[in-house]
Amino acid sequence: MRSILAIAAITALLLPAVAIAATNPPFFVEGTCKELNKQGWGNFPEGDPNYTAKRDRDNDGIACEF
Repeated sequence: MRSILAIAAITALLLPAVAIAATNPPFFVEGTCKELNKQGWGNFPEGDPNYTAKRDRDNDGIACEF
């Protein structure tokens, strides 16, 4: 029983992070990081359609950081 409760607690902690990540559009969106962040989009890793070197101001591999 304890293991089921532990799994449920861990799952509850992880679900919000998954939901946030899933809100980023799967296609390139024109605009500045400020505009994208206002829509709730950001933290695009390299390889994401919305990652560009111009949007990655600190060159850490993540664009439009919140």
